Amino acid sequence: MHAGDADAVWVMQGWLFYNDARYWKAPQLEAYLSGVPPGRLVILDLFSEVHPVWKRADLPRPTAIEQRPWVWNMLHSFGGNSGLYGRMHVISSEPVVAHREVGAAPRRAARVCCSASVGARAHAVRWQSKAMAGVGITTEGIEQNPAVYELMAEMRWHEAPINHSAWLERWAERRMGARAAATAPRRVAAARRAWGILGQGVYACATTQMGQPKSMIELRPRMDLHAGFARLSVRPNRQSKG
Repeated sequence: MHAGDADAVWVMQGWLFYNDARYWKAPQLEAYLSGVPPGRLVILDLFSEVHPVWKRADLPRPTAIEQRPWVWNMLHSFGGNSGLYGRMHVISSEPVVAHREVGAAPRRAARVCCSASVGARAHAVRWQSKAMAGVGITTEGIEQNPAVYELMAEMRWHEAPINHSAWLERWAERRMGARAAATAPRRVAAARRAWGILGQGVYACATTQMGQPKSMIELRPRMDLHAGFARLSVRPNRQSKG
């Protein structure tokens, strides 16, 4: 990489540090990640909204991951599944909390490194900040649950946690449009209430499930519907009292 581009930075997925957490303990993480020169590696924490590896509970703090530039990501959908699901209570707060906890890169260094004329030395200054470098979306399909993705994209601009239920109500009002607000206020109010309820239910999933639930008609034909990712649940989501 360096031979081809003197400013090259390796952006790697951190999924292995979650998927095989029993192997990736503190010594293994440090030995592996220290093999890349400082300033040449950015780690994508792929499933931050459910299983954040940057602050894994079984690792001493600070972890080897958070001592290097890393990105807080929402995965949300495995395989592009389309069920109603989200952890909006997490994505509306945790990116901001993580940014405050690990500290931000110096603003001056960040501005310098955005210039096209900078060299490898300036890039190293930026990445050696050992900070959360940003937020991202690492989903396997986006044509579903649009409110979840809009909120995640918007969190780049927030410096404090927000109330996701209130955000959803305003989102519903924007989707209805100014004309509806003027001519059909009851419909707009109903939409706000409906999305507020969703925000306290399916969009505030309290479990650590792997993405959306599947409908039976979405599953591959098989005799055992409870195996692997084809796990079928017939229990309704009773998180909301609405």
